Amino acid sequence: KADACRKPLPLTQLNIAQLANEFMNEPYGWGGLYRDRDCSATTKDLFAPFGLWLPRHSSDQAKQGGTFVRLEHLSPEEKQRLILDEGLPYLTLLWAPGHVMLYIGSHDNQLLIFHNLWGVRTIDLWGREGRHIVGHAAVTTLHPGAELPDADSNKNLLTGIRGMTLLGGCP
Repeated sequence: KADACRKPLPLTQLNIAQLANEFMNEPYGWGGLYRDRDCSATTKDLFAPFGLWLPRHSSDQAKQGGTFVRLEHLSPEEKQRLILDEGLPYLTLLWAPGHVMLYIGSHDNQLLIFHNLWGVRTIDLWGREGRHIVGHAAVTTLHPGAELPDADSNKNLLTGIRGMTLLGGCP
């Protein structure tokens, strides 16, 4: 009985945060591989208990999930400022081609996101591309892996963001 509740749940930041905590560290499964979730399946399943239906693909979620705000014309600094100023924690999706993330707030002026990710791109001393595997749902900044000595500093999530989607609801 303690784990049962009426559906849909009220779409509030607290309820979304509590459910996102349940998703933490769940394995990554590209396209549902091994019945695990990729980034868009994670956001789709996260919002379903709230009666908010999101399409399966990240680009569709961004453009059909709520009020879409284009960001591709902004510099990374302008994107960050706009997300900080207008994004609602736990109620704003951030979209880059092939990836969707949930903005959850900031710490020390760094945007924090909840997402399910496969890995962080790396570059070795000879310029060969590799990947540091994460492979699960996590909270990161928009620069995951920045602490790694071989992380590709030219590739981060902030530069790739093309839009944000305001889902609505009550804080």
